[in-house]
Amino acid sequence: MSAMCTGRPAMWRLPTTRHDDWDSPPVTSAKPGLYTSVSPLASLAGSSVPSPATLSRSPFLSQSVALRLQGQRIWPETDRHSLIIRLSELCDEILETENSASGAGQTDEGLVSSQHLSAETVQLVSNLCVFIQAWSHGRSVPGETAADTSAEAAPPSDSVDMVHRRLVALANLNQAIETANPFAFLGIAAFAVFEVCDTASFGDWPCHVHGARGLLDRHGCRTSDDILRLSASVPGLLGILARLVWYDISSCVLRNSRSTGNTKRHTKDEERCNLIFDDWHIEAVIDNDLLHIIGCPARAMDMYVDASKADSRDRQLTRNCLRAMEQLLQVKTEVGPRGSAHASTEDSMPSIWGDLHRCGAALAVLGRVAADEDVPAADLAATIAAVEDKLCELLAAAPHSSRFYIHMAVPAYLAGMHASTPNHCHVVRQYWLNCRRAGISRYSGGLLRCEEHWRQIGLLGAGQDKNRYA
Repeated sequence: MSAMCTGRPAMWRLPTTRHDDWDSPPVTSAKPGLYTSVSPLASLAGSSVPSPATLSRSPFLSQSVALRLQGQRIWPETDRHSLIIRLSELCDEILETENSASGAGQTDEGLVSSQHLSAETVQLVSNLCVFIQAWSHGRSVPGETAADTSAEAAPPSDSVDMVHRRLVALANLNQAIETANPFAFLGIAAFAVFEVCDTASFGDWPCHVHGARGLLDRHGCRTSDDILRLSASVPGLLGILARLVWYDISSCVLRNSRSTGNTKRHTKDEERCNLIFDDWHIEAVIDNDLLHIIGCPARAMDMYVDASKADSRDRQLTRNCLRAMEQLLQVKTEVGPRGSAHASTEDSMPSIWGDLHRCGAALAVLGRVAADEDVPAADLAATIAAVEDKLCELLAAAPHSSRFYIHMAVPAYLAGMHASTPNHCHVVRQYWLNCRRAGISRYSGGLLRCEEHWRQIGLLGAGQDKNRYA
């Protein structure tokens, strides 16, 4: 299969010259997740990249360790498989290992003589560690109640100190990307998570995916064996790439989705969203570990991949409809009269979580069928409505304290785009609000986009009515 989305945004042009040749936007327009040039960021942040000698006398390592010890907490079950927690753990492990090696290998001059990591890498990981932990603690809302959160609430505002930490981390990340440092994948993944959690543009995070794809290309990764070789140099790389590939797939699923209520909702560019990673990338990194983390059956993932491709509607309509039927027949979860799910275990894949993804994948496929002139509109609408009802029934019954709950964002968003009743709106809104009240507040953009769509089709506000699934 030929590579798709080969063109990269200017901000993600991987340079062969010094960073002052980057055609980046000015710092005043920088937002979390947008990688601008190093020099302006370093100047604004009041920080420059130190030499190895300076690094050995700097507080980077001790600062990150101190922050971890002072702010140590046990994260709730909801965030057990959160990527940001995993990145924090990886940075901790890398720094602890390097700190031990540095302490054992110091010369009389006090310079770091470790053979494991460069000074640039240590500084990158150190600043990422400080920023990740400060950000995650700033976004944690363990004591929040339903009355504390409104649908219009914005993500917490960053303090001046947090902005400084972000800019310093961005500056280090840009330098690492410029030199093709493979540890830049840690930073790319971190800012991808921040984009997913904090921005109103839910589903629009191609910048980070382009960056990861470009960095793989810089390292000559053309096969799964190449990725395996690169992963030997970076702890946790395969898991990081799996999440970024999933972000790529889910972004295109969301942007390519159709709504029965308003099919003109998307622009032409959004309708033509293509995957940035190739099929071989997907096959190389999407494994059972990722599927178990997000609670998605393998066949449902196959449907998500098909729905994410811009030309899938034209080439694979019959096959995808048959797949959707097969997945819907696999839905086994029964919801009781009070909204409780029967025979649904936390770690069992044939559970409510797998069924939610099956319904979500079916909606993604059926939404792509909506523009096909050969499909009777009434029949298609009735089928979509039935799937929507079942998805909302399951979503309302899903235990929001589970670690799988935060990974139901794609089915929830698709349910929001296909909502046709006040009950649908109520269930989807409650999902987003529950995610805002999880261990780490997230997905404010998901709710905003759903409400924008409901406003267009006349459902906004109706979702506050009594929910028949409750």
